[in-house]
Amino acid sequence: MNPISYVQSSSPIDEIIRAAGYNVKHIWNISDSRSFKEINFLPQQYCQLSKHIYTTIAPKIKDGTDKLLILSHCSELNRFHSLLDEICKHDFIEIPRSDRKHAQIYLKKQIENYIDADSSLKSVSIVKLNQEITDRQNLTKYLREIHLKKQMKYVDLLSFVNAILDRDANSFQQIKNEIDEKTNRNSKEEKEDNKKPAILILGEFWCEEITRILEKMDELFEIKKDTFENGVGFIYQEFKETSIEDLKTYIDYVVQNTIKDKFNPSLLDFQVEVINHEITKNKIEGIIILNYKFCDVYTFLSPMIKQIPDFDLPILDIELESEGLGFEQVKTRLEAFNECLLDRRS
Repeated sequence: MNPISYVQSSSPIDEIIRAAGYNVKHIWNISDSRSFKEINFLPQQYCQLSKHIYTTIAPKIKDGTDKLLILSHCSELNRFHSLLDEICKHDFIEIPRSDRKHAQIYLKKQIENYIDADSSLKSVSIVKLNQEITDRQNLTKYLREIHLKKQMKYVDLLSFVNAILDRDANSFQQIKNEIDEKTNRNSKEEKEDNKKPAILILGEFWCEEITRILEKMDELFEIKKDTFENGVGFIYQEFKETSIEDLKTYIDYVVQNTIKDKFNPSLLDFQVEVINHEITKNKIEGIIILNYKFCDVYTFLSPMIKQIPDFDLPILDIELESEGLGFEQVKTRLEAFNECLLDRRS
């Protein structure tokens, strides 16, 4: 039996790993693999989220019987030197943040080397690989339709995104059946008149109370979009259509869909550009930013957004901690923000 491959992120490279017979487990998502008690907050020179992933997942990789494939941006690695020795014991693919053309060449070479080093990957049926890709894309399109029709609560929708990425022994058809069962139950419930303010959620989440926080947001707002790694944004990302005829065209497919067209080394500038587009496209009425203490990635996002010409939307900044900010406090702020947005309508 092939070992489990723990894959950080949701790069399409995991399709070939799964098709080769490995049990793929994602670790860059909302999953049970995160043990919140094991988080240790450190000064800003460390990336808490990345450190947390490795300190909770690495101990599960024992005696070389399991395999850890790490996909990470180089900017993250520079922040936790104390973990490099542990990282070097496992397979590693670096996704560079630089000029897009050069980044694609660099990433392509890494993936070629990774596949060449494993005979089981080189022997994967191209027919099976194409079917895996098609099934996943069809499921993401299906979830997109459900989201547009508001047939499922936001938190439930996120859980199925993870089921697609980390499906264990479940087939794609089994996941679709689960989605249908859930939506059928929801359709029998009394539907309320939806007058909720439309919001955009920015940031990341992994505190203990995040499910309760997201459920409260779902109750108060119509969540149009998010920037979570495997959130609603995942089902709206567009994959380039590629005819997979051999491993070469598959590697091209992976590179093109891992490094997007608007890839930009200045992450925040890139986000502001995209956020401005989403505000107009989705008729956003307010923005909620989830940030983490000692993590400066999203700290400066709010003032940068406010510099958009003619920007006039309320922004709610919520700073979270590993132990949780306290749900009641967040709940009160969300309710006040909801009243603010409703008042603006009148």
